[in-house]
Amino acid sequence: MKAVLVESIMDALKDGKRGAFKFWTRGDNPRGAEDAEGEAGAEDGLHFVCPGCGEMGGLNFGQNGWTWNGNREAPTTTPSILHDDGRCGWHGYLTAGEFRPC
Repeated sequence: MKAVLVESIMDALKDGKRGAFKFWTRGDNPRGAEDAEGEAGAEDGLHFVCPGCGEMGGLNFGQNGWTWNGNREAPTTTPSILHDDGRCGWHGYLTAGEFRPC
């Protein structure tokens, strides 16, 4: 499924746009962002609309989280993503701008 960069992750979630994603920075103050390390203004993570269930998930970038290749239009993140919200369990990768199941 193609990953699509959006302006508003909340609008994408409301509209059911699976595969949508938005980078966040510490200045955006998402859940837990006050604990993020790194410079303000740098991408600290991303939120995504899960390709499996259509609910929101998130990745934190940094020392204890995921890495990404710096490509905003076609990101690759490592390691794999497990959206374990108690209902879905989608497991896969975000590679070259595509969400791919394991």
